[in-house]
Amino acid sequence: GRAEGLSISFEAHLLGDKIEYDETAGTLIIKGLPTQLTDQLKRR
Repeated sequence: GRAEGLSISFEAHLLGDKIEYDETAGTLIIKGLPTQLTDQLKRR
């Protein structure tokens, strides 16, 4: 999905394993971030 400058995509089978969705809070928790993303976040 895409909105307000944010784009997220992942394979459906990751939901419940590496990706947790909390419908009540409207949040996603992503476990095991890709190295490239981790490096990008550290440079921020």
